[in-house]
Amino acid sequence: MINFGARGHDVTAADFESLAIGLEAQGARCVQLALGKSFPGVPSGPGAINPGMGEYCRATLAAHGVSVAVLGCYVNLTDPDPVRHAGAMAAFEAYLRHARYFGAPVVGTHPGRLGHIAESSARTASETAWREFRGTVERLVAVGERFGTIVGLEPCPHHALHDLDSTERLLREVDSPFLGIILDPAGHAIGDQAGDAAVDPSDPAEREVAVTEEAFRRFGDRIVAFHLKDFTVERGADGPTAIVPCQIGDGIAPVARLLQIVDRHRPYLPVITEGTRDDRIGEAIRNHSS
Repeated sequence: MINFGARGHDVTAADFESLAIGLEAQGARCVQLALGKSFPGVPSGPGAINPGMGEYCRATLAAHGVSVAVLGCYVNLTDPDPVRHAGAMAAFEAYLRHARYFGAPVVGTHPGRLGHIAESSARTASETAWREFRGTVERLVAVGERFGTIVGLEPCPHHALHDLDSTERLLREVDSPFLGIILDPAGHAIGDQAGDAAVDPSDPAEREVAVTEEAFRRFGDRIVAFHLKDFTVERGADGPTAIVPCQIGDGIAPVARLLQIVDRHRPYLPVITEGTRDDRIGEAIRNHSS
């Protein structure tokens, strides 16, 4: 049984009620809700988010059989500007405090990029940046532990968590059940060394399967949500160079095989469709429901 959901901003909606109706119509049982992306006209910053907003959202969605799997707070955790970084931390901490009112077990974001520190030694700079990043995560996890909310990081290329190795390192160094991973394997279909173990390492679809299997083998107990998206591939003289996201069913992603892996390792894990919009969400869910 797959616990299908969708990103809130992939559903055309003006408010919580129309979002709930739209998700229910597509057969989604949960949502990754980034308030600012779904409802850009509604204040949702650290000074605006509040218990009443959360309770209203939770009740409205629940009336249509939908829950918030991930509350999105997409800020730059590695911003080199101290003022902007402080603002990002304040926002994320406010979301961690209020997530319970939304019924959300996880607050999610991308890790942010390293490399803003200029030092003579590239290796030293890298390690210094990593320690700063780890300190940021440790601070957020401490807040999450206090309020019972999981910090969900989504590894992606060129960010602090850019492959399975860096992800596993952080999970080892910040060993708390309140640090979780939002796995988006399509982003690792090209470039992640874990894909080298694929049946056909030259095939990005096979690489995605290998990366997914390896991620669940290494840290499956820390995966708190799974992003499902389709893609095509840009190719150069030496083979695939980049993935190009598309709606589910229009690309080469081995969707059925990925869902089998998820179901085998983490039954009812939220599977969030990404980049597939409106009625195409329902089509994807119907085509892959068991």
